[in-house]
Amino acid sequence: MQSGGCTNVLNSSLFGIVSEAADAGAFGRVHGASHGLEGLLEGKTVDLTDVPQATWRRIARSPGAALGSTRRKLTPDDVPIVLGRLAALSIGYWFIIGGNDSAETGHTLSVEATKAGYDLTVVNVPKTIDNDLVMTDHCPGYGSAARFVALAAMGAGADAEAMGAASPITIQEVMGRDTGWLAAAAALGRREERDAPHVICLPETPVDEDRFVAQIEAAYTRFGFAVAVVSENARSANGVLGGQCEPWFVDDFGHPYYDGPARYLAGLVSKRLSVRTRYE
Repeated sequence: MQSGGCTNVLNSSLFGIVSEAADAGAFGRVHGASHGLEGLLEGKTVDLTDVPQATWRRIARSPGAALGSTRRKLTPDDVPIVLGRLAALSIGYWFIIGGNDSAETGHTLSVEATKAGYDLTVVNVPKTIDNDLVMTDHCPGYGSAARFVALAAMGAGADAEAMGAASPITIQEVMGRDTGWLAAAAALGRREERDAPHVICLPETPVDEDRFVAQIEAAYTRFGFAVAVVSENARSANGVLGGQCEPWFVDDFGHPYYDGPARYLAGLVSKRLSVRTRYE
């Protein structure tokens, strides 16, 4: 099944699993869950065994999730239903393509299957930026995501420098709830000191607002433009940047969502330096 936010690697990994299963000849049939856990609970599965290779090659290069994705959290009441659906299809191996929350789902099902005496092997296939999963060197999609972020930072720097006094400072926000792999990757395109980004904020390290503004001001004064890259969940020592106490949304896995730090920091820099600051 495919799970979590959609990226190209969801389909590439699906193609890899199905292709290897066919080459190994160790599986009778290969089934896919429509929209992940939701589809499995509703008995909506697709037999992928006889899909032509030409179709798979197109799917492998396509964005989105060919089977449909989900962010539904597994509940205790779901467990017997899921195990029953798997048993009805004689499923002995379950590949879950997704990130941290998907891995949690897989681990829970593996434990519950063992308790129920169901012989089930669960394999988690990391997605794009889940390098923090235990024993993961790097995810299948990390290289392309890191390249995209590095190019975006380079482009933002070129734009800010070209705009001059009209719009010389840009703050970019990238994914990374608890780890800063992608934000750090923004530095991959730097060749000299004046190249963007000039400041990178990771969720592992609290952001000192005064120091952040001082760093932006120093780069702007020296180079005539400045670019910062911040992780989506960058925090201050006191918690959420900007002092927002209540999240505007909490998902099924308990992750709180707040206004992005880039917007807040852009406003802070604009007020302190009296310079137009963009965020994206």
